[in-house]
Amino acid sequence: MPWYIWNTTFPKGETRWIKVRYSLPRGTNKRNNFFNYVLHTGANWNETIGKATIKVNIYDIPDEDILHITPSGYTKEGNVISWTFTDFEPTLKEDIFVYYKKEYIELPRESADVYLDNKKADINLINPENITFFRVERADTLNFPASAIFIHTKEFDFTLLKELVRKASPGNFKELAELEVSEFYSNYEVRITGGETKKGESFHDLSVVDIAKIVIDHNGDKNQLIITKK
Repeated sequence: MPWYIWNTTFPKGETRWIKVRYSLPRGTNKRNNFFNYVLHTGANWNETIGKATIKVNIYDIPDEDILHITPSGYTKEGNVISWTFTDFEPTLKEDIFVYYKKEYIELPRESADVYLDNKKADINLINPENITFFRVERADTLNFPASAIFIHTKEFDFTLLKELVRKASPGNFKELAELEVSEFYSNYEVRITGGETKKGESFHDLSVVDIAKIVIDHNGDKNQLIITKK
């Protein structure tokens, strides 16, 4: 990492303001992206630091994508995260880290095929914000020797759900048919009950013959589309 070095003096009794401003490259690991600001090098000062204010401007990361911020004791106003330290000698624990979601999906293998809405696609051209379903297929080695990734957009997935409801519960289909895609994902949740429900099971695993009934419950914070298995 390049550093800019300059000389300055601190006359006794004088307050000297030094503002450091620069952009940060991101770091990444298997779980998330992050960026950091190193403070512990300030421990080399002759005495403790009287007061330091650190402000981090978040220009392109939505609030909901930020996973974790360290150290604690920060405030957040709009896109600005701020720390104020007084009379302190920084250590590694005071180094600032902001962890946030990856904006892309990592392939399990470099040669894995990717299918968007059941059509082969380039994963680098897919908008993550429009993804609602994601599954890695490793079991079908006959058709997908190097594994495959199946991704659905919200529009495509909602169409599949409506078709399942239309066949299994025509009375509830009318309500879904009147909704925009954004309305459904903002105000509805799908829940599967009954039978031998498996962890992570979704409506994609069901056909009409698997379903005992479908009801829509409007009593909670979100409407519940409840699919009961036989």
